[in-house]
Amino acid sequence: GPGAPGAVALGTRLPVAQGPMTRVSDQPEFAAAVAADGALPFLALALAGAEQTRTMLEATKSSLGEAPWGVGVLGFADEEIRQAQLDVVREVRPTHAIIAGGRPAQAAALEEEGISTFLHVPSPGLLRQFLAAGARKFIFEGAECGGHVGPRNSFPLWEAQAEILLEFTAKERPGAAGELTVLFAGGVHDERSAAMVAALAAPLTRAGVATGVLMGTAYLFTEEAVRAGAILPRFQQQVVDAERTDLLETAPGHATRCAHSAFTSQFAALKEQLRQAGVPEREVWEQLEKFNVGRLRVASKGIERVGPELRGVDEQRQGDEGMFMAGEVCVLRDAVTTVSALHDAVGERAAGRLRERARALRDELGLAPLGAAAEEEDARPEPLRVAIVGMAGMFPGAEDLSTFWANVLAGKDCVTEVPAERWDPELYYAPDGEGARTPSRWGGFLPEIPFDPLSFGIPPASLASVEPVQLLALEAARRALADAGCEGRPVDHARTSVVFGAEAGSDLSNASVLRTVLPSYLGGDLPDALDEQLPRLTEDSFPGVLANVIAGRIANRLNLGGANYTVDAACASSLTAVDVACKELVTGTSDMVLCGGADLHNGINDYLLFSSVHALSPTGRSSTFDGGADGIALGEGVACVVLKRLADAERDGDRVYAVIDGVGSASDGRALGLTAPRPEGQRAALTRAFRNAGVSPAQIGLIEAHGTGTVVGDRTELATLTEVFTEAGAEPGSCAVGSVKSQIGHTKCAAGLAGLIKTTLALHHGVKPPTLHIEQPNAAWDQDSSPFFFHAAARPWAAEASERVAGVSAFGFGGTNFHAVLRAYDQAPSVHSSHEWPVELFTFRGRDEAAAQRAVARLLEKLERAGQAEEPDAA
Repeated sequence: GPGAPGAVALGTRLPVAQGPMTRVSDQPEFAAAVAADGALPFLALALAGAEQTRTMLEATKSSLGEAPWGVGVLGFADEEIRQAQLDVVREVRPTHAIIAGGRPAQAAALEEEGISTFLHVPSPGLLRQFLAAGARKFIFEGAECGGHVGPRNSFPLWEAQAEILLEFTAKERPGAAGELTVLFAGGVHDERSAAMVAALAAPLTRAGVATGVLMGTAYLFTEEAVRAGAILPRFQQQVVDAERTDLLETAPGHATRCAHSAFTSQFAALKEQLRQAGVPEREVWEQLEKFNVGRLRVASKGIERVGPELRGVDEQRQGDEGMFMAGEVCVLRDAVTTVSALHDAVGERAAGRLRERARALRDELGLAPLGAAAEEEDARPEPLRVAIVGMAGMFPGAEDLSTFWANVLAGKDCVTEVPAERWDPELYYAPDGEGARTPSRWGGFLPEIPFDPLSFGIPPASLASVEPVQLLALEAARRALADAGCEGRPVDHARTSVVFGAEAGSDLSNASVLRTVLPSYLGGDLPDALDEQLPRLTEDSFPGVLANVIAGRIANRLNLGGANYTVDAACASSLTAVDVACKELVTGTSDMVLCGGADLHNGINDYLLFSSVHALSPTGRSSTFDGGADGIALGEGVACVVLKRLADAERDGDRVYAVIDGVGSASDGRALGLTAPRPEGQRAALTRAFRNAGVSPAQIGLIEAHGTGTVVGDRTELATLTEVFTEAGAEPGSCAVGSVKSQIGHTKCAAGLAGLIKTTLALHHGVKPPTLHIEQPNAAWDQDSSPFFFHAAARPWAAEASERVAGVSAFGFGGTNFHAVLRAYDQAPSVHSSHEWPVELFTFRGRDEAAAQRAVARLLEKLERAGQAEEPDAA
């Protein structure tokens, strides 16, 4: 169904592909109809020349836009024809390809071009060879299919191939399951057949193999096939009326399955006549192949070739002389349908049928319901029940927490062009990002933050040797403790710990390294101009650039006696800090934890590094979950939350913003790369978090997604969320989803805490915040069935505090995934949902209207005299 691992692998809403059909699937309009309803369409190139191939592919690419689509290539076609086709394929670059009769080397060549390529594998022996050669994407098509058929029927083939793949992933290449994608074909057309495939493929799915179905004949029954000109009405009527199929065998191993027709009878008669006449086998093959030439074109398009010309034929000749290539499915169906109805049958209805059959079978066998058995087998832990009692943050466009929240509610875009004092776009920016250039000159940058070193006992002279991130983290920690009510009263901090998510290196440390190593490159002393600009080593330099001292300086200056350390999980760092902070509290080793995230990595080196992996948005915005999203906008931020056990917070009378009930984490496991997102790891983190929190995904009302705005990342995350929520029974449109990155950019190590603070305030105030830049949602989202919805303006969260539950995700390079589940604290609602508003409402009263008007006039006079008429806090 929607969001399944197979769908994620294909980049579609459904794990369904429309197989290439010669002389049929060659119309862009038909491909567009298939893609629009969530499946992956394939064009059949057959023996088309280079120009015909180019025209077909360019028209399809134009028609489908960003939707995935593919081409079917005959691996056994004449080398010259095939090479000309492949040259065009590489140029136009469809997202997928199928090579019928192809070899792993041919698939690898297209994979190197970024084209996901499948190979037909008709036998177990061939599958073993292909796996050993490195191929990982396969189509297992049984002999029930239309067109050229293999030696094995579907179920015997599918079972044999599945066993080989399970053995391969368990013994030969443990961990390789995530690299495999398999499409089952041959007889699939309705809920029963698709459910049977799902049951057979279940062991592969559990192992982590992405699976789906490929259909061809079923699409011949759709209204869209005729409307788009893929086939003529006479062809469709022929397959609707079919009561049997015939195999047209020109030679051993060369058989084509077609619907029974006048032509198939003529073929059988000619073959028998040649055999009776004692014609040699080779000549029999040649005559039969010649007899077949052009017959499919006559059947599908009503056209025949006469010399160099293509001429139309009437419907009578189409029926008498055409070859109606189709599989056994044509015997099983007797009515025209639509693409949407077909997809619904092999998707949602098939999943429902499988669930019902499994339930009935368990009842027949006297087994416990699956859910109960799973709970008995894997008892849930108690929720964490960790209270957030204080918060502070500094983010782009916001020097403090109240401004940040006001910006979130207002839907303010805080991404700007790079300030001149940070780095020079004239030197480093180029729209194409070629060479040592960045395609982005935009980002989220902190405003100037006041910092008083003397209040912390830091000599002002030391500041030049200390990374600013250490100082801002210290200020954030002080503010968070004050927000938690710990300022101005005696508090025992002997068991108060500090955990920050952060990474080493920033502009100061880069400049220090440059001073150190540059003389060895120059072969002598630094030039005077550089010597003056680069930082000099002092006794403060060493601790001033160490990442762990971010936490150490906080513990030192604020006199905290618990543990202090930093954790680095790239863009998941601050949610990693939340995870370990909760463990400090739950295990009893700490009574309070200052948990933070700090990242000021917005220098030119960071831009160039992200540019090198093609992650930056050339348009300068993180358009999370928009179909036109083109990458990340970098941001920076520093934040801190104060955590206590909920029971302790209630005992101490603390204000509780929200409660963390569960955190889940997972790694992606073995994969081809370290940076590409994988649904397996994300799904594991989500399900573990919900399990640890004792919450069903169907109860979640808000998801703060990782949502970086990259095409693959957003599609993978949204599809995985959809799968997890749909399986849990979440109603369509029941959960808001978004990301603060659309407003402040990707703050990397601080990103998880930015999302957590936004979500905490949303829970506390009963507001669902907006997400910006969504014009046309990502293709992984389906308006009718998705559990999620997007909105561009803040909305009330119309639920009691006890019913407000949310999730926050953060994922990092290296395949690390974290998700936290939070719920609102059941208490009296806050008086104000924000301290900052674009307008304020004043009410006046008097004994009569004139008296009220006089009160208004007096206030206006005071404001005008003070010269503060435009200040929102003037009253």
